[in-house]
Amino acid sequence: MKAPFSLIEMLGDRVPHLHIVDVGAMFIGPEHIPYRTLLEPGRTTVTGFEPISTECEKLNQSASPGQRFLPYCIADGTVRTFYVTNTGFTSSLYEPNTELLNAFNNLGELTRVQGTEQLQTKRLDDVSEVSDVHFLKLDVQGAELDVLKGAERTLKSVMLVYCEVEFLDMYKGQPLFGEIDSFLRTQGFMLHFLNGFGGRGFVPVTANNNINLPVRQALWSDAIFVPDFRRLHLYPPERLLALAVMLHELYLSVDLVSVILNHYDRKMSTDLWSEYLRRLTGRENPGKRPPLAGLD
Repeated sequence: MKAPFSLIEMLGDRVPHLHIVDVGAMFIGPEHIPYRTLLEPGRTTVTGFEPISTECEKLNQSASPGQRFLPYCIADGTVRTFYVTNTGFTSSLYEPNTELLNAFNNLGELTRVQGTEQLQTKRLDDVSEVSDVHFLKLDVQGAELDVLKGAERTLKSVMLVYCEVEFLDMYKGQPLFGEIDSFLRTQGFMLHFLNGFGGRGFVPVTANNNINLPVRQALWSDAIFVPDFRRLHLYPPERLLALAVMLHELYLSVDLVSVILNHYDRKMSTDLWSEYLRRLTGRENPGKRPPLAGLD
């Protein structure tokens, strides 16, 4: 999705420097880097974690200035069994649920366990390299809730959580979407949207003769969480602009961005809301400024 105009350009010197934390950073392809359009030199810092050491080395070899990747397994801080699979990117702290996966096309084939390792995991809150985070991305094959529960302090600064979620237990004992959503709501977040759905057809039915396409059953998605819009007045101006930039440039969430800029204007006595609406609608007069939930 391409933004109709650049909010970064509109904000100019007001744009904050963004700190992105990527938990489960293995490189699969540029299309799998959900924050890639934010990666302008000097505007972002990326701290990534990838427990498979060879993959972490690859990431550091190709890293741009401002990017660093650490070979830590982020979870709950205990010693855990790590299940290494034939594809690497399906490796997990949870054992693949082979019986369930084999009910679908080309899932059991991608999650065959080749061996296990005992890993000392780290809580995100205990990693000294992590502070003042704006964007938190999680893709850890079922262990997302473990990461989040070990990141309650970190979450206090986070303005956007990009989290892979599952709707069926593709890994044995893994927490599902509902549990992740419930926990993040206790931390002041709300679900903004689900960014599409992934899945496979039940064996032997395929979509367009493609074993990697879903027919109808949803198995996983990428969930975007943001602070509850009724609490935006509690956040400092810099965090509000960071959220506005991420939502506009990544997702074109123009309605929520307008709400965020309205809050910013209230705090800073500016008029970014009007300028945003003028650019968005093409109308010189954007109309009456709406009331703010939680304040008006």
